Amino acid sequence: FDELLAILHLDRLDDDTFVGSHPSKNPVRTFGGQMMAQAFVAAGRSLKHQTPPSALSVHFISGGNPE
Repeated sequence: FDELLAILHLDRLDDDTFVGSHPSKNPVRTFGGQMMAQAFVAAGRSLKHQTPPSALSVHFISGGNPE
C-alpha cells in the first residue's frame, strides 16, 4: 500500500503541472492504470473549488514511455 501511495504522490511544478514517479520494476513501459490514477489525482489538486472530479475516461492508443 505504501508503494501505491508513493506512486500517486505528485510534485506540483505550477498551478496545473505535476510530475509523478514511475516504479523501477518495469522501466521500459508504463501501466495505463497508473497514468489514469495520477491524472485523477492531478485533476483533483487542480480544481479551484471543492467539488472533486467524478469521472475519467481515457483511450490507450499506444504503449506509454515513462521518460
